[in-house]
Amino acid sequence: MIGQLARMKTHSTMFNFHFSSAISVGETQGSLRYTEHLIRLRAMAEAVDEEEVLRTSCMMKRPHCRGFLTCHAWRYRWFALNRRNLIYYDGDKMIGPKRERRRVELSRVVWVEFVDTSEFGRRNVFQVCCKVNDNQRFIIYVAAETDNERTQWLSDLRKLIAENQVLSMTYHPNTFMKTRGHWGCCFKRKKDLPCTEITWTPAELNNNPSADNGRLPQQETPVNTADEGQGSIQSENTNSDFVEPRTPESQEDEIMEALYDFDGVNTVDLTLHKYDELLVVEKINENWWRLKNVHTEEEGEAPSNFVAPRDHSYLNNYEWYLGTAKRQEAEDLLLEQGSEGAFYVRKSRTRPGIYTLSIYSKTDCGDSLPEGEMPIRHYHIRKDADGLYYVSQSVKCRTIPKLIEDHQHNPAMLCARLKHSDNDRLTSMERWEIEPSDLRLLEVVSNGPTCVLRRGRVQCLDVIVKIMIPAAVTVEDFMEEARLMTNLKHPNIVELLGVCSHLPEPYIVTECMKGGCLLYHLRNNENALLNNVDVLFRMCAQVCSGLAYLESRKLIHRDLAARTCFVGADDVIKVGNFGLCRYVINDLYVGKIEKNIAFKWAAPEVLYRSNFSSKSDVWAFGVLMWEVFSCGRIPYGRMNNQQIIDFLEAGQILEKPRFCLNEVYQLMTQCWTRDIHQRPSFKSLLTYFQPSG
Repeated sequence: MIGQLARMKTHSTMFNFHFSSAISVGETQGSLRYTEHLIRLRAMAEAVDEEEVLRTSCMMKRPHCRGFLTCHAWRYRWFALNRRNLIYYDGDKMIGPKRERRRVELSRVVWVEFVDTSEFGRRNVFQVCCKVNDNQRFIIYVAAETDNERTQWLSDLRKLIAENQVLSMTYHPNTFMKTRGHWGCCFKRKKDLPCTEITWTPAELNNNPSADNGRLPQQETPVNTADEGQGSIQSENTNSDFVEPRTPESQEDEIMEALYDFDGVNTVDLTLHKYDELLVVEKINENWWRLKNVHTEEEGEAPSNFVAPRDHSYLNNYEWYLGTAKRQEAEDLLLEQGSEGAFYVRKSRTRPGIYTLSIYSKTDCGDSLPEGEMPIRHYHIRKDADGLYYVSQSVKCRTIPKLIEDHQHNPAMLCARLKHSDNDRLTSMERWEIEPSDLRLLEVVSNGPTCVLRRGRVQCLDVIVKIMIPAAVTVEDFMEEARLMTNLKHPNIVELLGVCSHLPEPYIVTECMKGGCLLYHLRNNENALLNNVDVLFRMCAQVCSGLAYLESRKLIHRDLAARTCFVGADDVIKVGNFGLCRYVINDLYVGKIEKNIAFKWAAPEVLYRSNFSSKSDVWAFGVLMWEVFSCGRIPYGRMNNQQIIDFLEAGQILEKPRFCLNEVYQLMTQCWTRDIHQRPSFKSLLTYFQPSG
C-alpha cells in the first residue's frame, strides 16, 4: 500500500505542469491559428471528461485495415491526452479539431512503443496497442511532426500506463500484413505472442523518469537510448524519504564482472552467468556480497570470489572512446565533425556499467531529417546472458571494439553505418590517385541518380569515368565504392584504375567495357543469341565466377542484374557497379529498406526485413539468368511492386524462358528457394557451369 501511495504521489507531481507548455510547442509548429486550435481542443476534451488535458497535438494517423506498404492513406487527426483517455478528433491544421473520432481507455493499453519507420516510409512513428477483450486487440499508428514530439508523447503515455494490469512485456515493432496473414517483424500469426521485448519497463521509469528521450534501434533490440533527460515534463519527487542515488562516478570502481556461473540456492541469492556485469550494493562480509545486475537490475547475494573488477581501461587506446564525457560533450564533438556515421562511445551517466554509442546521421528511413532536428542518435550498448555486447540483436560480439568494427561494415538497424578512421581511408586511396590533368573526358554514356558516366582517356588508354553528383550523395559514400574495388582482382570483375578524389566532384576511373551493359547487349543481339544456348550459358558462367569470388571475399553485391554486368572484348562478362556492395562478417547485412530497391531482383527476406546476404545475391543471380535466357526481357512483365509481392507470396516463380533448357531452368528455381539455407552458394553453383572431367 505504501509503495502504491508513493507511486501515486510521483505520478501527481510528474504531471504538475501548465498547459502553456503545450501551447508553446504549438507556436513552434505553426501560426497563432494553430495555438487557437489547441486551446479549443483542450476545451472540447475537458468538457467531456472533466479531466485536465495533459498534452495536445495535430499528428498523422494511419487508418485501420490497410494493405502492405500503404503510405498514402494517412490522415491528420487532433489528439488530446488526459489521465484516463487518449482521444482523437477529425480535422487538420487549417480547420482545427471537429467531431470526436475515438477515445482509447488508458487502463486497457497493452503497450506504447516505437515503430520500424521503414515500414511506412514515414518518420517519427509510434504505436498504441489497446486490449478489446481476451482475444482481440487493436493498434493505433501515429506519426509525430518531430522526433522530440514523439518522445514527449511516448514519455507521457508510458507514465500513465505504468501501473496497467494488462501491460505487455513484449510487442511487435512492425505491422500485421493482412494480405499475408503474418507480422512483418517475425512472420508470426496475428494472435501469436509478440516477438520483441518492450524498450522500457515501469521500474526504469520510476527510477529514472527522464530516461526515455532519444531514439531506439528500430525493429531489433530493447534499448533505452538516452542518458540524460531532455523532455519538457520533469518529475519533481517530493517524497521526504527519497534518497539521491550515488553518482556513476562513485560506483565505477565497484562495477564487477562474473567469473563463473552461480545458481542461487536461496531466495536471497542472485543467479550469476559468466561475464555478467554487476554493481556492488553491499559487502556483507569477506565471502558474500550483495550485487545488482547492471542489465537486468536483479539484486541478490553471491560469493565474492565469483566476481572480479571489470577492466575496460584498454578502451582508452581507441580514438572513439570518450570515457566519462557528458552527453553534451559527445554531441558537440559530433556536430563539429558533421560527418555521416561519425561516432563516439562513452560511459552512460545514468546507468552505471553501461556504455552509450552516439552516432551522427542526417538521414532517417533514407530521407533527410526535418530542418532543426538534432542529427545525433544515442544507443545503449547492452550485454546478453552469454556475455556478448550488442546494440542490435543481429550483431553481437565478445568485446566493444569488435562490436564497433562489425557495425563499421553492417549498420544492423542503427541510423547509419559507423564511419572508419579518416587516416585509414586517406592512406588506402593515396596510391590510386590520378592527376586530373592526365584525364581527358569524352562523351556522356549515361546519367544515374548519384553519378554521371562518361567515356574518357588516360594517356592512350580508354576508360570509363564515374562523376559524383554532389546534391545526391556524400563524397564519403561515393568513394566507398572505389575503396572496396581497390581489393578486387578477378577476370570477371570490373577493374578499378584510379580515382580523382580531391576534386569538388570526385571521379572514379574504371576499365572501359566496349560491349557496354549486358542488358542492352542481349536486347541488341536477340536474333543471334536467343536460341544460342551455349553462348548464353557461358555468359551466366562468367557472372557466377565473379560472384563466387565476391562470396569468397565476404562481399555481397546487393544490386545484381543484367544492367550491372558489362561486356568486354571477346565476349568477356564482368560484374560491376559496386556502389551498394558491402563487406559482411557473418554473411548478413541488415540495412535500411532502400527507397529505390529493385523489387524484381530482390529476395523475399530483402523485401520483408531488409536482410541482405550472399543468398539474396543468389536469388538475384537466378533472375539474371532468366534475363539472359530471355534475351533481356523484363522480369515479371508489367507487375507493380505490390503485385510482385503477392506473386511471390502465392509461391509462384518466373516461367521458363522459351529456349531455355530444363536443366538450366531447374538451376534457376534452386536460386529461388524460399528457405535461404536451402539455396545453393555461388561456389556450388559454379560446379554446374564448369565442364565435367
